[in-house]
Amino acid sequence: GDELHLTLAPHEDGCRLTFVNVLASDGSAARNAAGWEVCLRSLTAVLDGGPGGDQHGTMEEFRPMLERYKAAGLPDDGWLPEEPEGQRAPTTS
Repeated sequence: GDELHLTLAPHEDGCRLTFVNVLASDGSAARNAAGWEVCLRSLTAVLDGGPGGDQHGTMEEFRPMLERYKAAGLPDDGWLPEEPEGQRAPTTS
């Protein structure tokens, strides 16, 4: 499977998180990049004093990020995570 490497190092008045996701499959690059962007935005919100707990991004938030990473040339195998319960996929035309 994938490998995750996280490092915390002192930086100015706090610390810096360095995050590396070593992929088991190239085809997951765009999806993982978009997914981790959603997760890290949630982490930032919590560190800024927002609510914690079981925070999941929405597919409405995820899909534009995925498309941006695909447009930048990251490989995509087409697999998508399931919609979180209570959400529906945005319509496309």
